[in-house]
Amino acid sequence: MNWTEFDLDLPEGIVIYEGFNKDMPLKAWVAKVDLSQDYISASILSSTDRDRKETPLHFLQNSGARIVLNGGYFLMGNDPTQHVGLLKTNGKLEEPASPSVIGTILDISSTVVLLE
Repeated sequence: MNWTEFDLDLPEGIVIYEGFNKDMPLKAWVAKVDLSQDYISASILSSTDRDRKETPLHFLQNSGARIVLNGGYFLMGNDPTQHVGLLKTNGKLEEPASPSVIGTILDISSTVVLLE
C-alpha cells in the first residue's frame, strides 16, 4: 500500500491516511485517533429512524462528529434494514454475532482501517 496523509482540517490528535495499491486494486483509509486527548471521544451509533437506513453523512450531520466510520454489513432489502453480525450499542446487544459472516472489527483505541 502507498499511504499519504489526507489534507483535512481536523483537531490535533486525529490524522487520516489514504492508501492505494493499483496492483490489487485496493483503496483503504486509516483514521488514527488519540483518545488520550480530553477533547476527543468515540462512540458507537446505530440508526434510530424507522427504516434504519441512515447514511454515514446523516450520522455526521446529526452527531456533530468529525469522523464517521461505516463499520458493518446490512441486509438492505429488509424493512427495517438489519445489521449482519455483532452490533452492541451503549451496552445493549442489538444483533448477535453471525457465524456465517466475517464482520468488521473496529479497535478505536488504535487504528481503524476501512476498505472500499
